[in-house]
Amino acid sequence: MGTGMGEVSCRRLISGHSICPRIIGMRTVRVLIVDDDRASRRGLKISLRAEPGIEVVGEAANGLQAIELAGVLRPEIVIMDVRMPVMDGLTAGQRIATLHPEIAIIILTMHDDRVARETALQFGALGVIGKQLVDDELLPALRRVMASQGPAKMTED
Repeated sequence: MGTGMGEVSCRRLISGHSICPRIIGMRTVRVLIVDDDRASRRGLKISLRAEPGIEVVGEAANGLQAIELAGVLRPEIVIMDVRMPVMDGLTAGQRIATLHPEIAIIILTMHDDRVARETALQFGALGVIGKQLVDDELLPALRRVMASQGPAKMTED
C-alpha cells in the first residue's frame, strides 16, 4: 500500500485481484481526520481506509492541532468535527481555508446546526454532514472528489 505523496493505494479484493484508483479513473486523496473523540476518529479512519483511493495521512484531536497538521501534512481534504476543546472546527476550518485554500474541508456534526452549516459554507467548506450520515453522505462525497480533478461542492437536498 502506498504511503507517500502521489503513490497509489491499492486494495486486494476477496477474488485476489487488486483495485487501484488510478486504473479505474480515480485519484488517491489524502485525508486528515479531526475529532476530539478518539472512538469517532478510529471509526472514521477504519471506514476511510476500507475505501480504495483514500489515504488517511493524519489525525488531530482539536482545531489547533488541525491547523498545524494541515500545514505539515498538506492533505487534500480535512474532515473535522464542529465541537472540540481548545479550538472548535468552524474556527479551525476558517483558518485552514485562509492559510491553505487548496485544502477542502468537510465539517461533521452530531446535530442539525443551521448556524454551523451557514458558517462552514461561508468560509468555503464542501459541506456539513451529520455524523449519523457519514456512510450515506461522506463516502459518496469523497468518491466524487476522487473522480474529479478537485473538490466539488456537496449538494443540499
